[in-house]
Amino acid sequence: MQGRYGRGSRVGEQVSSRAMKAMSFVLGLSVSTGVAYVFTVGNTPVYIGYCVAAITFVMLLLACPLVLVDAVTAVDNSVLMFCGLAALSLVPSLIYATIGDQGIDVPLTVLKGLVVLVAGFIVYIVAISFRSNRDIMVTGVAFGVALNVAFSVAANIAFNAGSVLTLYSLFPQDAFIVPLRWGVLEPTESHAIYTFRAQGLFLEASHLMVFLIAWGLLSAISVKRTFAKVALLIGVAYVSARALSPNVAVLLLEAALFLVVSRVPKAGRHGPDRAKRLPHETIMAIIVLLFAALLSALLLSDAISGLFANVVDSLGDLNVASSTDTGTVERFDSMLRTLSILPSYPFGAGWNTENVVLTANFGSFAFASHSFALRLLLEMGPLGLLAYCWVVWRHATGAYHASRQGRLVAVAVVCMAVAQFLNGITLLPYVWLLLGIAKGIEIERGGAGELQGESHPCGYVAPSERRG
Repeated sequence: MQGRYGRGSRVGEQVSSRAMKAMSFVLGLSVSTGVAYVFTVGNTPVYIGYCVAAITFVMLLLACPLVLVDAVTAVDNSVLMFCGLAALSLVPSLIYATIGDQGIDVPLTVLKGLVVLVAGFIVYIVAISFRSNRDIMVTGVAFGVALNVAFSVAANIAFNAGSVLTLYSLFPQDAFIVPLRWGVLEPTESHAIYTFRAQGLFLEASHLMVFLIAWGLLSAISVKRTFAKVALLIGVAYVSARALSPNVAVLLLEAALFLVVSRVPKAGRHGPDRAKRLPHETIMAIIVLLFAALLSALLLSDAISGLFANVVDSLGDLNVASSTDTGTVERFDSMLRTLSILPSYPFGAGWNTENVVLTANFGSFAFASHSFALRLLLEMGPLGLLAYCWVVWRHATGAYHASRQGRLVAVAVVCMAVAQFLNGITLLPYVWLLLGIAKGIEIERGGAGELQGESHPCGYVAPSERRG
């Protein structure tokens, strides 16, 4: 009887392990879109990444509560500090509403933003819980990157053919930009742009670029197959060239940093062995990429020169004569407007109130600061900005000293923050996932949280049973 039960227990563990891997993959895939949502609350979309994380959280709570307890106790203090300050920002919003400086409904806006913040925090917790399946999560994101590239290619073909390919009819949102040619009928209430900009499964090109800065190169390097590496790198290069976003400069910086940190020798190596040797697959991938680049330069020289000119132009501004996107100059003006009213809110106006405050002061055309750093200053004051910088620093340094993969994740965390500060992207699901993976790498370096699949059907090992 014991043998039979023992076999049943092992089968249960295998099924549970497969389920954990499947959930890890789906979680990674789900954060790879900034347009698809499950439902809306008022005019606020609830993105699929939040929903997948919430469902996974509940499943873990019912089946493996000790795993969640372990993850919650591992949450970085910087994240707790940041979320605490965001919650406390409700106080100044109540004060401003009471004295009539803001609308009476502004505190409700803060509470709605805090609900979304909690949803993102759940993504972070689940990512820590799945740290033993980190590579599978990254594979899921890699599939998401490939989907964004494929959709961008299809949208480019449709644009050149004089039609339009967009998900706007399925997921209508206020900020949805649709590239199409002059004369093509645009979807009702969408924001048409008459220069093609690759945006994949995101609301606009700049959102896709920040996602690629966080995950594009990281996922391409992390996949095991040489063909997959090459395909993803070519896809990321293509989308970056067609996005016409200044964020491409941050992506190029990240690529350079990846090359540098990948050459950092492992601790304990001395003499000639300290030099980092390139794996054979990486050498093959480089050769294939160089061959593809040479072939493209010979066959598509005119198209490549045009793309290069477009990228250079995008670093300054788009041609407003052929586009409704006024580009970098208008974003810079938005930053200056936000700076001008910061003294009026020394302790912040309240989390999630950027849109309300800016439109109240400058009109409906000024709806965003286009800088996450300025948004934090406006909503949470200097302490909020410092708290987020601490979050980035803690997760980057913690992962950097753990492993080679940790160094790459650390670079992605820092470059993602730079792109946020230059662009205005807030804490979307893929941001929380990257932070959670960085924290998971740090935990494993310290010897805590090494999940042993044979010890528990969910892979949990009590702290007293862990190897130091």
